[in-house]
Amino acid sequence: MIELILETGIRLESVIIQGLSFKNVVIYTLFITLTYNHFHVSKIKPHFIMRKTRNIYITLIFLSLLSLSIPYINENEKFSYVDALISIKSVLLDGLLFYIVYFYYTLNINESRFMLQLLVIIIGVAAFLTFIDAATNAVSIFGFDLVETNRPLGAFGEPNQTALIIALYTPFIISICLVGNMNRFVSISCAIFCFSAIVMTSSRGGIVSLCVGLLVFIWMAKDNLKIEQKLLMSISLPMGSLVGWFVLPTKYTDLILDRFSFIGNNTIDFQEASAGRTYLWDVGYKMWLDSPIFGNGWTAFKSTTGAAIHNTLLEYLVGMGLIGAALFMYLWYTIFVFVSKTRKYCHSRHDTIIISGLAAGIIALLTGLLFVNLYITWFFVWIYAGITMAYCNIIRYRYRLRNHLMVIK
Repeated sequence: MIELILETGIRLESVIIQGLSFKNVVIYTLFITLTYNHFHVSKIKPHFIMRKTRNIYITLIFLSLLSLSIPYINENEKFSYVDALISIKSVLLDGLLFYIVYFYYTLNINESRFMLQLLVIIIGVAAFLTFIDAATNAVSIFGFDLVETNRPLGAFGEPNQTALIIALYTPFIISICLVGNMNRFVSISCAIFCFSAIVMTSSRGGIVSLCVGLLVFIWMAKDNLKIEQKLLMSISLPMGSLVGWFVLPTKYTDLILDRFSFIGNNTIDFQEASAGRTYLWDVGYKMWLDSPIFGNGWTAFKSTTGAAIHNTLLEYLVGMGLIGAALFMYLWYTIFVFVSKTRKYCHSRHDTIIISGLAAGIIALLTGLLFVNLYITWFFVWIYAGITMAYCNIIRYRYRLRNHLMVIK
């Protein structure tokens, strides 16, 4: 993960040859080792849902390859098959390997808990560096947006992607703060910097994703939170936001007000309010209507327009049609349902709160994907998904084991 942040944040060149980088060598080596061991790196048997999500993902990859026949049939001269194949390999195939490797190598309670705590620190440090980048003029770690110069690119290479990745992890980090599974000063500091970094990116999609994720977390964990924890959250969140607003440099408060200034207007210029996204969505929608079932080919929108569509679901609709988009949503639906239903197998309220935070992060992600495209940052998502699924798998296994021992007694 640290190498990935160096690659996305400071643009560390780790490419060995085109299509093969240092991270590929590491992840391929780990995957080959897994295959050699027949995926038996833990005594805990993977839940069948893991095989199901893996098979859905593999189907998605095959469908993306089949979609490349569409631009050939339609004689789309603008379509780049080389770029499409590289994208399938780097976004989909490598993402699948990250998902599988992180699942199997954390399918042990000690490794899983260690990795969860490590995620808190890594994301917290990434958010801290993003905050430092934005708050001081003395240092520029990741750089700033070329158009809106006050917006830090952040640890994940682009303001909106940085905000969404941090929003994905924040509900889980909040859950760690509440259960005290690691040093409270460290976990609370990480949470504060996550909030600060998202606000400083001025990403509307990131802020909305964070709010949705936190609301879902509170709703899912409400029955397991103590009264003092509920009171603490109800006071600290609004008070922290208020204090943070007055502590923020004026340039950021002005930027945020400007980016949300369309709210409350009687007449809203949606194209201006969405920073041009509605125009891109309109173009994408019309492209999808040209081939609604099978799509126009993976990466068709970018090949045709040269721009990002800023909506992952619409990107799947344009590229792989209703079939591809439905499969993509079904994959995340399956993961979310498995994670959220794991709460009833938890032996302690601490585990229930953590699972609620992990599940809420998925909702934050899916909310943000309606406003942003992810590229190399998808790896941080699949790392999160792999470890989350492994942790849920362990909880369910231990539940079955306890029940089995009780029956024997």
